[in-house]
Amino acid sequence: MFKKRLFQKTVNRQERHGKSSLSPDELNFRINVHYGIPSTASMLAFDPIQRLLAVGTLDGRIKVIGGDNIEGLKISPKLLPLKYLEVSFTTLDDPNSFCYKAY
Repeated sequence: MFKKRLFQKTVNRQERHGKSSLSPDELNFRINVHYGIPSTASMLAFDPIQRLLAVGTLDGRIKVIGGDNIEGLKISPKLLPLKYLEVSFTTLDDPNSFCYKAY
């Protein structure tokens, strides 16, 4: 539904400005942004001091969610489910970095 509306708006805008060089078949839309907790969440870890929540998923991803629209995503090279998650949030040179142990 979102893709269809977006494409219709684009086509209508192009019709007003002239002929389009792209046909609908040449475009392949997909959603690249995800907000919130992943649907395959299997475990949680919370840091009460910095108020950050780490969510481990069944496909090896770790998503960090916090206040002020903080969201980070770490993807494991092995797409295996996480059974154990230990997270320590640090403030080194990179404020977005964190260390984790996942089994």
